[in-house]
Amino acid sequence: VRGRVPDKDGVKQLVPIPPIAETVNKLFGKNIANEDEMKAYYEQVRVHPAHGGEPANSEEASLSRVGPELYDAIFKHYTKKQWDKYPAELDASVMLRLPCRTNTDERYFPDDWQALPMRGYTRIFENMVLRDPN
Repeated sequence: VRGRVPDKDGVKQLVPIPPIAETVNKLFGKNIANEDEMKAYYEQVRVHPAHGGEPANSEEASLSRVGPELYDAIFKHYTKKQWDKYPAELDASVMLRLPCRTNTDERYFPDDWQALPMRGYTRIFENMVLRDPN
């Protein structure tokens, strides 16, 4: 999945979501070249909950995984659009299920085999519903 996200200068960039090194490089002008550098980036930017425990909501969960830059650029607004609630209003489990990658795999799911119907899901359901005499 790719989304148009404003970079540090406000210019919309087409970037992979969930974020990978390419996402961070394009949005924030970084030069992350490998998995170890991406892990180091996450370690550097993560903000752990002030209370010292587990994240209490999705905002804390996001900040503890990807830091404030990626949170503000992607997760905060995506979550509001998807759920009609800001991450601070949602349980931490909502954001904890989203992948945060250190590799270059930009697919949402890491499964070896993934596919979408050639003519889309609508066509499949139309065929099932419209052709069934019951």
